[in-house]
Amino acid sequence: MHIHKINPNSQEHRSFLSQNRKDPITGDSILEGDEVVFCADCKSVFLRDTWEYLGNQHCEQSGTLVDFPFNFTNLTIQKTDLILFYEQLPLEGQKKGSKIPSRLDPTIWKYKEGELASYEYDFYLTPIFYAVIAFGFVMGIIGCILLESFFPISGSVIFSILLTLIAAQEENTQAKKLKTAHKYFYDNVFYISKTGIGFSRRYGRQEYILSIAYIHSLEFQFSYSFFASNYCIIEDINGNKTKFLITNYLEENKTTQFLEALHSMNQEAICSIKIQIEDNALLCNILENEIQQNGYAISILRK
Repeated sequence: MHIHKINPNSQEHRSFLSQNRKDPITGDSILEGDEVVFCADCKSVFLRDTWEYLGNQHCEQSGTLVDFPFNFTNLTIQKTDLILFYEQLPLEGQKKGSKIPSRLDPTIWKYKEGELASYEYDFYLTPIFYAVIAFGFVMGIIGCILLESFFPISGSVIFSILLTLIAAQEENTQAKKLKTAHKYFYDNVFYISKTGIGFSRRYGRQEYILSIAYIHSLEFQFSYSFFASNYCIIEDINGNKTKFLITNYLEENKTTQFLEALHSMNQEAICSIKIQIEDNALLCNILENEIQQNGYAISILRK
């Protein structure tokens, strides 16, 4: 293992510090005097304690960079590479938006803002756009009243449309379209990553992340009875439990991806993972066989 101590007197280290880099597992900022390790494969940087916690390996290998790298363009694990599985949280009752659990322990759930969104907003989904439409329509009506004999209703409609398009085009030159690391992050999402469990609010603007190091157990409960709900229970190392509704990940050919994601996150078997299935003995048998064949540290419970 090759360890590098961040020295502010070094030009390369100063350049590195100016990027405000963070440990991809803990989210802690890397500061002057910290000891870091660079993965030889993906070139990601880890605090020494994190690297040792990972068993002195990453990317299924244990090599580390001997020399402090000069090129930092590939030193960050991209969010698109980290997230292994994600699904929109289901609607609850008549509510129009899916809901992220509100009680998340702030001492261990890391909060990030704008991590998944690469731009600020999409003008055509903002209140500004609707205000421009209303303005164009009102101006069209006024024009119709003032010039009734020369400007019929059809002309008013055309005028409104043209005015709206002109104003929209002008505004949109100043706007930035919202893009996220995942094209389906339109609503609140629950996801599994290589580093833990996460929630992303609408359009990836905000994230709540619980590192695998702080997860004591995960329990997914899937039911095939008509009125039952599917949900997940996360228990952290402090004994706090977070329960939330989920969709059925064992449908629509998502089973394999779901199991692989859990396995990739928990390769060191740090936490206990259980999947409880109600009213589907055949599916239990299939999952048990798949888990046994792949050596996954996941338990299937029948109910």
